[in-house]
Amino acid sequence: MKLSRSAALVAGGVVLGLVVGGTATAVAVSQAKAVKVCVTKSGVVRAADAKGKCPKATKKRAIAVRGPVGARGAQGVRGPAGTPAAIHAWSTSAASVLVDDYDEDIATLTLPAGSYVLSASVDIENWGLPSGYQGGISVVSCRIPGYETASIYLSPNGTYIGEPESFSLDSTFVHAGGPVTLECNRVWNSAMVRKASFVATKVGGVN
Repeated sequence: MKLSRSAALVAGGVVLGLVVGGTATAVAVSQAKAVKVCVTKSGVVRAADAKGKCPKATKKRAIAVRGPVGARGAQGVRGPAGTPAAIHAWSTSAASVLVDDYDEDIATLTLPAGSYVLSASVDIENWGLPSGYQGGISVVSCRIPGYETASIYLSPNGTYIGEPESFSLDSTFVHAGGPVTLECNRVWNSAMVRKASFVATKVGGVN
């Protein structure tokens, strides 16, 4: 079937161009699979009347709005293996650190400038004598940049090796670069950090 150049299908609406009496007209078409048109023997498209009937000397034809689905294409070539994930994190640990003074350094990390998530854990116990101040009770606190614990009371239980306590510290902070320290502070009597860990993960450093 030959169609006039003015008959056009435009995807989106769809719009069908018709030549009626030498004048191009446009008719909006729904998203149906085909649209009915009236075609002369010479292939000129004519408009139907208000009742949808074709004029004399024309025949009704169906024009596909959307063609059939094409065959599935061949599978593409497998891409190269990706690079392993990189995590920009620093960690350190400590053991058997006596807290016998104010601002005792437990563990230190040296970090480049950036934003960080800090996480530390501490296992600590009393290291005071029952005959000492306040019955040998140890009172300590620990801190990292952005977070400090409340005072922690450790009972001596009549020996040097006293009541143990475990706790964690977490914070986020923006660092200008340089050392970052986990510290513990003696308030009353000495305490012993049996073990500690300190981790810094750079924000945006996991990819």
